[in-house]
Amino acid sequence: MTNHKEGDEQGTIVCIHGNSSSANVFAELAAMKDLAWNVKAIELKGHGDNQSPKFGLNDFSFQSQKEFILDQIAKINGDILLVGNSLGGHLAIEVATEEEKVKGLVIMGTPPVKHPINFTEAFNPIETLNVYFAENPQENQLLEAMDILLSDGSKANMIVEDFLLTNPMVRTAVALDITQNKLADEYSIFTKLAMPKFVIVGDSDPTLNREYLDMVKKNCKNHCEIIEIESCGHFPSIDKPEKFVRIITEIADKVLKG
Repeated sequence: MTNHKEGDEQGTIVCIHGNSSSANVFAELAAMKDLAWNVKAIELKGHGDNQSPKFGLNDFSFQSQKEFILDQIAKINGDILLVGNSLGGHLAIEVATEEEKVKGLVIMGTPPVKHPINFTEAFNPIETLNVYFAENPQENQLLEAMDILLSDGSKANMIVEDFLLTNPMVRTAVALDITQNKLADEYSIFTKLAMPKFVIVGDSDPTLNREYLDMVKKNCKNHCEIIEIESCGHFPSIDKPEKFVRIITEIADKVLKG
């Protein structure tokens, strides 16, 4: 999903969605007509319209998705502001270290984890959200998860639709990567990244350990800012789209205009 021609001298905002989500969560931003920058929302493999009968479990691994993102970014000219939600935020942290065009990083619903993964320190474990590691959860389990993740319950159908469109093996691959410690030391990467970093936090997002995020910010070597959105859950671009767009455009104005 791209709002202009791919990449020019003005720069590009590149957005990466989360596990069992889709590029549609960034539709409000991509639809803006008067932005000074391009917007490209990447559809991860096995999500949304990015489907293929040739895809197998390995195609949905963290490493494979990261390589896919890097291939997409390679097609873009000019500077990039990288925005990642949830799993997309974890991917964005690692991508930011491998692509010099990335000049700023925004993560949301994403505590930078250590290696081995410090899951119970970085997140607030919630049993209901284990549906995101299950291939075929029941409908009532999905709806219960939406009640927890979204502040605005009227948006639940969109998130559920994205979930159901996702190849079920995606969730198996994510679970395997976590249990096998396939993610890098994101805490070390994030705190040392020599670029402006921003952490968007929905004040109603139950997944995040705020004390952990505050510790991450405190230990950052370069600019790191936590931006809280009121009455907002795990999907800021869905719960508070106007606020989200305003925040991202303000950050892009700083990062992509030097």
